[in-house]
Amino acid sequence: LIESVNSQLNFNSMKIIPDINLTAGYKKQTDDLSGLVLELNAQIPIFNRNQLKINENEVELEFLKKQKTFLQNKIEIEVKTSFKKFEEYNLLNQKNDKTILENIISTSAFSYEQGEIELVEFMDAVNTYVDGIQQFYNTKIEFYVSYFELEKTVSSELKNFEN
Repeated sequence: LIESVNSQLNFNSMKIIPDINLTAGYKKQTDDLSGLVLELNAQIPIFNRNQLKINENEVELEFLKKQKTFLQNKIEIEVKTSFKKFEEYNLLNQKNDKTILENIISTSAFSYEQGEIELVEFMDAVNTYVDGIQQFYNTKIEFYVSYFELEKTVSSELKNFEN
């Protein structure tokens, strides 16, 4: 669009110079008059000299340049935001550990079998385990979603998924 408007601006700037047309011909009338005929047409650019179209093109060109800058900044922000989100979920995913939850449930089951804790405490441990597992898999899901959103944002397939 910018190149198109730039071309229009150049064309309209060239139109400041008036059109000059010269026509020549031979004319023979029925009353036996004949001869060479010349016609000269010239525009006289006294008033506007195409300034309105030039100004319109300049305004449109300036608008398109600002719109281009805005879109470039918007894309840059989207990529940075998407990458930051991916980095955060990648860090959470790396720290995500299911063994702690498995240790909690196995320890509480053993303690319940030995009679060291009551049923209510064991049920609290089971609820904690279930909530922890849900959080574990939700973090994994968010990690993969952020990865695919990053791919979508940069419009390219990313390599080294695990890195």
